[in-house]
Amino acid sequence: MSATSLVVDFAQGGNSDAFAREGWRGGEPRHRWSIGERNLLALPPMARSRQFALMLDCDPAQPPSVTQQLALELNGVSLGVLQPRRGVPQQVVVPGDIVSDAQDNLLVCLNANLAASAGGEQSRALALAWRRLELSPDDATLFDPPETLPEPENIAALTVQTIVSLYQSLGQNCELGLFQRRCGAEPLGLLRFSSIFPDRLVQALRNRFAGVDAAAEFSLVASRPGGELMGRQARYGLSYHTFKNENEVEIEVLKARELQRLGYLARLFNEQLENDEKIFVRRGDFESVGEFRALHHLLRAFNPQARLLLVQSAPERAGQVERLGSNLYRGYLSSFADPARVPSTLSVEDWLKVCATLYLDQKERGRIELAG
Repeated sequence: MSATSLVVDFAQGGNSDAFAREGWRGGEPRHRWSIGERNLLALPPMARSRQFALMLDCDPAQPPSVTQQLALELNGVSLGVLQPRRGVPQQVVVPGDIVSDAQDNLLVCLNANLAASAGGEQSRALALAWRRLELSPDDATLFDPPETLPEPENIAALTVQTIVSLYQSLGQNCELGLFQRRCGAEPLGLLRFSSIFPDRLVQALRNRFAGVDAAAEFSLVASRPGGELMGRQARYGLSYHTFKNENEVEIEVLKARELQRLGYLARLFNEQLENDEKIFVRRGDFESVGEFRALHHLLRAFNPQARLLLVQSAPERAGQVERLGSNLYRGYLSSFADPARVPSTLSVEDWLKVCATLYLDQKERGRIELAG
């Protein structure tokens, strides 16, 4: 019987032994190394679909200064070349007609720019630390070229607080949250004033932030003696502003309050995704086609109509928004804020233009009523 979807877990105790054929070391606690220039996975027959999403979560052995390449072939057909980055999964579109529903699907992984092994043998050189592979039917498509959305004719005529409250941060840093505050809006959000690295965000989305309010994994740390207390959640590497100073509160009282708050905001985050109430925003990271497809794929597990806006810095396109595919957008700022001088270095006009442009697009498409 053909599978409808597949998840390969490369961690020790996972199921990768059933699929790994050549070019693999034994499993380690959180991953499994591919070695040498060629690795092979035999994936099971898959039920027919128009196209599939192949999502890979693996880290290169080389340092970030070295660009490592991964070429993929499925059943002898090239799927393209990726440049894996630490902590950032990637997604590749697989045409349905090359996927077999009757026999194993052979995925060949070809590695370039490997570091030589300790013995100098290229065939034993570490390639990638694999954590997870997913193969599932997918109907998402990208536009080629992307569609640039029309810019607002008169932003001043719009209600700014309503516009900016439509957006919810995915936590690269506090820039979106501070921009919303600058506009007089204070929407509740788990990641609004938080930082979270890409790999931890992926883990959190897969787990739906389960355990984010675990007391044993939470701490309050002062930025300096008597200064602001930062909330630290170890499971997901979450760090966020409490806006409370150490010498103004009772630590244990604040800790209990923050744990309760984290639990509530996690439930709210999940509900907003499931109910299509917000447009979710990630500032920076997930910048290649494969990376932002992978992030969108994770959001669509909550709701197939989930909306994602990726904000990047490009002075020549400041304020513009383009539609990359169904419910997937990219906006541009002239520059990101300087973390040491926020909010004075916020690109307020660019942020407002991006938010207003997409807001009007969603209003025209009948999606604002659901946003609340």
